[in-house]
Amino acid sequence: MAITVAELDQFVKEVPAGKKAGRLHAGDRLFLEARRPGTEPARASWVIRYTHGGKKQSLGLGRYFPQGERGTGGVTLSQAVRSAKVKLAEIDRGVQPVKARRATEKKQAIEDAALEALGLRTVRGAVEQWHEATKGKLTSPKYAAQRLRRLEEYLDHIGDIAVASLTVADVADSFTKLGAKDRAETFRRSSADLEKSLDYAASQGWFEGSNVVTRARKGLSKPQQVGRRAFKADKLPEFSKVLHSVDAALPYPVTAHLLRMLTLTGARTREIRELQWSEVEGLDTDKPLLHIPAGRMKQRKAWSVPLSKQAAKLLRDIQGWQGQAGTGLQGVKDGFVFVRLEGNYKGRLCSENAVNDLLKATGWHGELVGHGLRKVFSTAAHDLWPYRGANRTEAIEFSLAHVHADKVRGAYDQNLYMDQRRELMKWWSGHLDRVRQPYAAVVVPMRAGQR
Repeated sequence: MAITVAELDQFVKEVPAGKKAGRLHAGDRLFLEARRPGTEPARASWVIRYTHGGKKQSLGLGRYFPQGERGTGGVTLSQAVRSAKVKLAEIDRGVQPVKARRATEKKQAIEDAALEALGLRTVRGAVEQWHEATKGKLTSPKYAAQRLRRLEEYLDHIGDIAVASLTVADVADSFTKLGAKDRAETFRRSSADLEKSLDYAASQGWFEGSNVVTRARKGLSKPQQVGRRAFKADKLPEFSKVLHSVDAALPYPVTAHLLRMLTLTGARTREIRELQWSEVEGLDTDKPLLHIPAGRMKQRKAWSVPLSKQAAKLLRDIQGWQGQAGTGLQGVKDGFVFVRLEGNYKGRLCSENAVNDLLKATGWHGELVGHGLRKVFSTAAHDLWPYRGANRTEAIEFSLAHVHADKVRGAYDQNLYMDQRRELMKWWSGHLDRVRQPYAAVVVPMRAGQR
C-alpha cells in the first residue's frame, strides 16, 4: 500500500533527537530521511539510494516540509515519487546521476531563461502569489494554512500549466480527479479560492480574457445547504436548565461560563473566547460593554457589545476566580478572560473546540454547536421580544453584528442602536432565567397578530 502524507508527517514529528538520521521507505529506492540535531523541529529530505558501478550511492531530491510548516522549495510526496521514477530509470540505463543532473540543470536553466523572457506564468505561481498577498486578511494563520493545503490539491494536476494556456477542460479534469462530486462543500470553497488566484493573475497582466475556473465551476454539484446545528424554541427551557447547572461542581467552571457568555451575547465564538480584560468597559456600572477589535470581527470592523447584568456577573465571577487561582498563570498574565484555571491545561486560553466539547459532554452536540447559539438567539429575538419601538429589526441584526446589507445606507447610517440592543440583551437574559422555571409557570409573551 502506498505511503500517505499523514504517515510522512507523523514520521518527521516522531524523529528522536540525535546525530543519526531516521529513514522511512517511501517507494522504489526512495526514502525520506529526517534528522533532529537538538530541540528544534526535524529537517527532512528526499533521498534515492541505489548501487552504481558496484558502489552504494545516494542522490538528494530536495527538502520535505510537513503540512503547516511549508518552506520555500519544498518537494511534495507526489513530486518526489515522479522525480525518483525518472532518475531511477536513468540509473538503470547506466547513466551517471551526477553528470545527468548537471546536464539537466544546465538545460533547465536555459529553459527557465527562455520562459522568463516570454513572460510565462503558471497556475502554481498565481496561487502562491495570491495567497501571499491575501493571507494577512484571514482570521488566523491556521486558517491560512488550511486554505493553502486545499489549493495545493489542484497544483499536482494543473500547477505547472501556464495560466494563459489553461483551459476549462484542464480545470474540470482536475475537479474530477480530486473527487469534486463527493466533496461538494469542500470544492465550493477551494475552487472559489482557485478562481480568485486566477483573477489576481489577470490583474497582474498574466493573461487576458475570461477566467476559465469561473466557467468550470458552473459544472460543479451544488452543496446541500446545511445550517449550523441549533435546536428549536421548544428546547430552550431544557437547554437553559443545563446551561445553568453545567460544571457547577467545579471550583472554576470557566468553560461553562464561556458557553453561558456566548448564549447571553449572541456573539461569535472567537469574539468572546479571545476576550481580554482591556476590552471590557464599565463592568461595575449599569451599562457594561465589550469592545471587540476589528481583527476578531468577521467584517473587520471594531464592534461593541452591550452586556446584561447576568453577563456582567459572569465576568466578575471570572475576575474573582483568577485572583484565587493566581495572577502568575500565563493566560492571566496575558490579560485573557477565558483562561483555564485548573486541570492539565491550567493557564491556557480555552481552546476553539472547548464549547463544542462541553456541549458534546452534556449530550447536546447532536443538536447544537457553539455558533448555532446565534441562530437560537436570533430566532427567539425575532419571534418573542416584546419590544414594539422603532428599529426593532435593526437592533436584533446589529446585536448579531450584521451591518446594513445596503452599502450606501451603511455608509451614511452610523447609528448602532445601542439603547435598543441593551434592552434586547436585558430581555434575552431574563427570558433564559424565566424559561428555566418549571414549564407550567412559564409565560411567553406573544407578538401582535399571533393571538
